[in-house]
Amino acid sequence: RSVVKARDDAVDYVVGAPARTAEAIERKVDETVTEIKATPGKIADAAAKKVDETVEDIKAAPGKIADGVSKKVDETVTEIKTAVDTTVDKTLEKPREVLSKVK
Repeated sequence: RSVVKARDDAVDYVVGAPARTAEAIERKVDETVTEIKATPGKIADAAAKKVDETVEDIKAAPGKIADGVSKKVDETVTEIKTAVDTTVDKTLEKPREVLSKVK
């Protein structure tokens, strides 16, 4: 009995294969059509997002530029202070030497 049942199931499966394949193809075509229909909206959404990001970048640019300028000014001031300190130390090196011998 189970051999007959297995054979019948196998026959049913083989006989039903074209219908299952046709259904799968039809489902895939429907999914593809849906994706194609959605593509313009996706492109428009992506473009709108990019525009928004660009506007945000432009709005943030003055602050970023100001921060960059402030940082550069701070770095320059530090460099000048270091150069002045080094020059003063070098300039006073000889007099300090002389004074240390006098004491």
